[in-house]
Amino acid sequence: MGLKKIAQNIKTLRHSLKLSQKEFAIKLGCKWYQIKDMETGKTKPSLELISKISENFSINYDWLLVGSGEMFKDDRNVEKSGKNKSLFYRRLEKIEIMLKDMDEEKQEAVLKYIQEKKRLGEMERQIEELQRRVDVA
Repeated sequence: MGLKKIAQNIKTLRHSLKLSQKEFAIKLGCKWYQIKDMETGKTKPSLELISKISENFSINYDWLLVGSGEMFKDDRNVEKSGKNKSLFYRRLEKIEIMLKDMDEEKQEAVLKYIQEKKRLGEMERQIEELQRRVDVA
């Protein structure tokens, strides 16, 4: 396996999934600087990490190691890879990553903020409905 080719393919994969080095690392259970070092060719990925990349993102080993064949194992697994996930799920994953970096108190504050925003949105809808009823009467 050529280190340069693997490094290039890992970076290409990460970009195609629209993930930062940090997001990619979290999904693989490693540190962001390990991804950076692999992408620059400074370090060689372990066989365990190559296996995780292939399994977690449904990546063809041949493509990952030498660049031959298709990137993804088959079309049925593209959805699992994150490549075609809806905007909602990509946002949800980013929120999850941000929450993991926060202590419990800050996580709770974010949850309360979201609940308050939801409650305010419901109140706005009720007010709009009442205004429509008044306008009709």
